[in-house]
Amino acid sequence: MRRRAACFGIWLAMLAAVTSAVWAATATYTPPPQTGTIYTVINYKRAFGTTVGTFVSVTWGTFQKSGTISAPLGSCSQSIPSGFVLKLQHTKADSVPLTVSTDGTFVRTPYQGAAPAEVNHPCYKVVSW
Repeated sequence: MRRRAACFGIWLAMLAAVTSAVWAATATYTPPPQTGTIYTVINYKRAFGTTVGTFVSVTWGTFQKSGTISAPLGSCSQSIPSGFVLKLQHTKADSVPLTVSTDGTFVRTPYQGAAPAEVNHPCYKVVSW
């Protein structure tokens, strides 16, 4: 019985390590009680010197969406920086916390306001959810 408990504890520790590796970055933001646009800037994951598809997940009250943002082709696949701007519409004057998780790297965590400079960068894609 003790051997099973020890094995279960080791398995649980390994699961926690894998989970934390998958969810490398999480940011939570509570927007002001006014409508507007919320932006988050994320750099793509990189593997062997090139960009790869990057997973992102959003939980905002009852809204939940997740997916993999495909990596760019051409010169932006090798460029540093290279990423995407996640754009969300805050349509209600409320203050519901927003959580964004990604296996990429945050350049700018979620904020409500003016568009970031990255929207004009050729190696950043704008993704509207």
